[in-house]
Order: sequence, then structure tokens, then C-alpha cells
Amino acid sequence: ELEYRVISKQGIPVWVLDKCRLAAGEDGREYLNCVLTDITQVKQAQEQQRLDMERCQIILNQTNDIIFEWDIQGDKITYSPNWEKLFGYQPLATSEEVQTVSHILPEDMPQLIKLMKDTENGAPYGEAELRIANDDGKYLWCRIRETTQYNSAGKAVKAVGVILNIDAEKRQAQALVNRAERDSLTQLYNKATANEKIRRLLEEKGDSDQFAMLLIDLDNFKQINDSRGHMFGDLVLAEAAARLKALFDSGDILARFGGDEFLIFLKYRGGKETLSRKAGRIVYALHRIYEDELSDCSLTCSVGIARCPEDGEDFQTIFQQSDQALHQVKKMGKNSFAFYDRTVMKKVFGLDISQLAAAGTRIESDDTACRVDSLVLQSFQMLYESRDVETAVNAILEMAGRKYGASRAYIFEDSGDGSWTRNTFEWCNEGISPAQSGLQQVAYAALGEDYRANFDENGIFYCHDIQKLPKWQYELLASQGVRSLLQCSVRDRGRFMGFVGFDDCALKRTWVQEQIDALIFISELIATFL
Repeated sequence: ELEYRVISKQGIPVWVLDKCRLAAGEDGREYLNCVLTDITQVKQAQEQQRLDMERCQIILNQTNDIIFEWDIQGDKITYSPNWEKLFGYQPLATSEEVQTVSHILPEDMPQLIKLMKDTENGAPYGEAELRIANDDGKYLWCRIRETTQYNSAGKAVKAVGVILNIDAEKRQAQALVNRAERDSLTQLYNKATANEKIRRLLEEKGDSDQFAMLLIDLDNFKQINDSRGHMFGDLVLAEAAARLKALFDSGDILARFGGDEFLIFLKYRGGKETLSRKAGRIVYALHRIYEDELSDCSLTCSVGIARCPEDGEDFQTIFQQSDQALHQVKKMGKNSFAFYDRTVMKKVFGLDISQLAAAGTRIESDDTACRVDSLVLQSFQMLYESRDVETAVNAILEMAGRKYGASRAYIFEDSGDGSWTRNTFEWCNEGISPAQSGLQQVAYAALGEDYRANFDENGIFYCHDIQKLPKWQYELLASQGVRSLLQCSVRDRGRFMGFVGFDDCALKRTWVQEQIDALIFISELIATFL
């Protein structure tokens, strides 16, 4: 056989296939029997196919997109070389591998599984956007487009598709969304976006869902801003936002709602104790912002809390109630939190709330009235509303300990004859070893001098440095890692019944009069309920 071109009468080259074979004639001689076939169209089709394949290869070499083909029946996936160029490693070859040991971000995996299931079931076309990790562990946004091929029976047998790198496009779009939705300084949601998201959550609320709104205001921020300048004030706001984000989940709504005001809206389970712990952590975390730089004017915060459905079921109502609770904290001395309560207690130990400050919860220092911290109000609410006094007492110790940054908060109760005392309640901060188990029957006589003599006429024992204590008392406290302490006696009709105290295991602590007054009140409160 031979393929060659001949010139037609019209002068056009024509491809022919010349098939020749040796044959014997009648006269016994051999001769060639040749048959010519016009194969011009076949050659043209072959040339076109060659050009098409070459064109496809040129396109593949010039594009960054990844072409893939999935043999559905044989479950084998092949990719163009661009996969390794983009991701830096060999791709997975089967659908089972892709779905089990994939480099796809886990939260995006359901989209890919749906796309592959739809293709297997005969869907003609599908798309998905998901994130795939490269060899550096960075996730890149990709768009997958897939077209299905069928056999003569109409069953899906193959899928051909492309993987597009849309990472820059997606990140640019997200940056634009962030600019529209978020506060530029703190990167929390802005007021308008938070409103919309909260309203949507409330509209979709289930019958058993519980939500809470926490309205946070930075105490003394204006004074800090005026004295240190707006640039430092911006640093404080940004740090406050960062600490709030560290305390809450990604599904919670965190927003900057004003100059120095923040709002948190979250779905929660359990009772008020859950929210109390969260609010206590907020107060503790924000109190420690730039402690060294703000030693002369420390930053604190106040938190007002309203719940849904208890306090309201629409945005405006819940916001108003949390704002009222915040106002109550401000009135009671700031640096704490309060729940909105329609039946705010009218009497505390027989006194109106408005009279609380004037009836022993205020002190005079240099002719200046100092309002007792609102911790006392929170403590009363916990005890008044709790069905389990012991649980409430533990919660108060934790709240007070975190609020004041103590290492340990505890209660000691004396024996009936007053000869010994024991540690009945204890809260320890992170990293502090409990001491309660070793303090269950401490004889006052074993402490050398009568330990109760340390308490002054106001029932306060304040020691800035335990090294100044008598030997036996120092050794007992030093073994617990204590460096300084503040304790307040608990009395019943003048009789010493025990004490409530705070230890600091890190610092030689200086306690201010406001904190001492709060401890006095809490000691009386706990003693009454116990």
C-alpha cells in the first residue's frame, strides 16, 4: 500500500491510496494488480484532528485552569499538568480518595460530594465553589465546572470538567463585603449589619431557642482618650475588640455599636449562670487592657444583659432592656454586669436599692464619697434567685475572684466551739493549685497566736506581704503559694464565725477601699444566706 498525492485535471492535489498485489496471468507470467482509492476526505479529517489536538495542547499550555476527566464506571480521575503547577503535589486519582483523604476544606466537602452524586445520577452539568489546600497548607478558592457524557443507553459514564483558580476574585469580593459590613478599626460588625443579622435570627427563632444580648460600655474611656490622645484610644478599642473575639464563637454576632460601646448577640443553652460566666470573663478580660500604661486610670467595663424570650422577642425591646441593665450597672459603680429584671428587688436587707449607698455601702475618704462596686448587687441577685445556695456561693466567689484578678477566693467556717476552722468553699484561678483539701480542720491554737487577732475592728485582715506575719501563719500560707491576702470576718450577733478571703499568689497586692467595702458587704450577704 502506498499513499501519495496526484494532481487532478483541475490542478488540485488529490490523496490516493494505491493498493497493489502480485498476481499470475493466464500465460503464467506475474503482473501487478493495482487499485487506486480517493482518500482525500479521510486525510483532510486526519489533518483536522491533528490540528484540533495541537490547538487543545496549546490552550492547555497557555491557561492556568486545570482540565480533568472522571471515568465514572472505572472510578478514575485524570488531570492536566496544571494541577501540580497550582497545588504542588500529585492529585488524588479516585472519587473515594477525594472524599476521604482530600485536601479540600472539610466544611466545603458536602458541596463536592453533592456535585459528584448529581453527576453519577445523570445531571448534565454542575458547578461548585470550594477551597483546596496547596502544598504550603494555604486554602485556595476554586470553581469546579463539570459536564456529563453518556453511553448509548443514556447512562452517565464520564464527566469532563475544569477547575478554575478564583482565589483572588473571592478574596477581593470578601474584602468589599467586609468594608461594607465591618467597622474599619475593630473589624467587628458595624451597627447596621448587626441590626440586620440579629433581626434575621429573631425572625427564624425556634420555640426552644434562647438568645442573649450583652451591651458593653468601656468605663473611663473618655478620660483615657482625652489624656492619652485618640491614637492611644484607638489602640484600646482595637485591643478590646480582639479580646472579645477571643471569648466568643464565630457564630456569635459581635459589633461595635458606638464610640466605646460594643454589642454581643448569641444563642446559648442553660440558665443565667452561663451568661454570668461569660459576662464575668468580659469584665475580667477588658480590665487588663494596657494595665501598665493605664495604672493611673485603669480601664474597666460595664455590661448590661437582656434575654430572649424572657425579656422580649424583637430587636428593639431586647436592646432597650439590655441598655437599662447597663444603666443600672453604671449607677451601681461600673466595672460589673447586670441582668435586666422587671422585678428589680425593692429591698436589700430591708433597704430600698436607692438607699443602699447611704446605708453602709458608701465610705468617706478625703471627704469624697466612693460608691461600692456593683458586684454586691450581682451577688445578691445570684443568691436571691438561686435554688441552690451552694452553687450561687461558688458562682459569687468566681465572679469576685475574676473581677479582682485574685488567685484564690474562699470561705472558712468555724467549728461550733470556735476552736478550729475549715475551708468549705474555694475557687482557684487558672494555674493555681487548690488548697481546700488540706485545710479541713485547722486548729487556731496551732497557729501560734490567735489567728482571729489579725482582724481589725471593721473585721478586715489585710496583709500586703505575708513575710511580715508570725512564723506559723507565714509557713501555712507560703505552702499554698500565697504572697498577699485580703480577708473579712463573718460574724453572727458579734460572734466570729469564719471569714471570706482572697489570695494573690503572684503579687504583693494593694487593695483599694472600694474593693474592701465590697468584700465586707459580700461577707455579710453570704453569711446571711448560709
